[in-house]
Amino acid sequence: MARVAVIGGGPAGLLAAREICGRGLKAHVFEEDSEIGSPERCGGLLSLKGLRMISAPRPMKYVLNLVRGAVFHSPSGHEFELDAGRWVAAVISRRRFDQMLGEEVERMGGEISCGVRVRDVRRIGKRFDLDLDGGRFSADWIIDAEGMGSKLMRKVLGSSPDRRRWIPIIQLTAQGHGFDPSFVHLYFKEYLPDFFAYLIPLNEEVGRIGVATKLKGLELRMRRFISEEFPRIKVLKKISYAIYVGRPTWTELSERFIPVGDAAGHVKATTGGGVIMGGLISMNMASALSELESGDDPNDYVREARTVYRELKQIFYLRRFIENIPMRFYDEIFKLAGEMQIEDCLRKVGDMDFQATSLKKVIYSPKTMMRMIPAILQDLLK
Repeated sequence: MARVAVIGGGPAGLLAAREICGRGLKAHVFEEDSEIGSPERCGGLLSLKGLRMISAPRPMKYVLNLVRGAVFHSPSGHEFELDAGRWVAAVISRRRFDQMLGEEVERMGGEISCGVRVRDVRRIGKRFDLDLDGGRFSADWIIDAEGMGSKLMRKVLGSSPDRRRWIPIIQLTAQGHGFDPSFVHLYFKEYLPDFFAYLIPLNEEVGRIGVATKLKGLELRMRRFISEEFPRIKVLKKISYAIYVGRPTWTELSERFIPVGDAAGHVKATTGGGVIMGGLISMNMASALSELESGDDPNDYVREARTVYRELKQIFYLRRFIENIPMRFYDEIFKLAGEMQIEDCLRKVGDMDFQATSLKKVIYSPKTMMRMIPAILQDLLK
């Protein structure tokens, strides 16, 4: 029986291990932290549709709040509200979510070793030799879900996601936000040009507030944002991590070393979120290698993984386009979006995960085109 080493016990690694074990192969997960799910570094906003697509663990004891829409705040304070009219996303405890995934892996016969770091990997023919803290491990396949560093990926494959596209972030858990917990809030600020600030409510009182930028003085910029938007909050917890906003990478199944999740840049470059999209790729590539080991055709699963990869690549190009829009134009953009009633179309075709595809549907819908053309002509004639 083929042995698969999964390096990293986050969602991408655990979802891959679950698929492998469910198909009769042996998976061993190596997690360098002392327990699955800790430390918790995530905004934790996931689409309900996406949770269904990755067959998220049930019962959903990890769900803290449900969200129906978002409010966008321009630099001058102009607001654009997008209300889906139904629950579209869940705010989760990543710690509990990851732990439940780990429990599923172990119920299916997989092994999880916490507090074990994979120091090095050597390719020996068609097998791999892993140098671990306190021992060695031999594997036929490696699922590399090591996260941000991608050190092993660079060593084995000679490439990794663009290091320059990682953005430091500070996230607070704070009390007293004062907003309707059914909506997340996104803030675009001149002094935060690389990303938006956000509020993700956990309930009526407590929420996660995040600020990210590559510029110096992130702590000072966080304080400025808090003083402007949430001067009365009480900070309960503070964490620091980084989000990837670059181009995703792709590795062929023939390498037998498959990077997934953050290690491969399988995240949405617009928001830095990767649990759903990275999870879909890791699940399909894990299924593909399992099919190959069973003597069956893996191509259907590879095609599914490639479809998600292509979507992530288009989302990256979308972000590059957004990066070139001067911040001063955001007021006009939000105003135009409201006048064109784009939210009506987004309610029908909007997708938090497949953002590029849904945006194309919005732009090319007959109603949007009929509203957009007069607005554009009016701006050109000013």
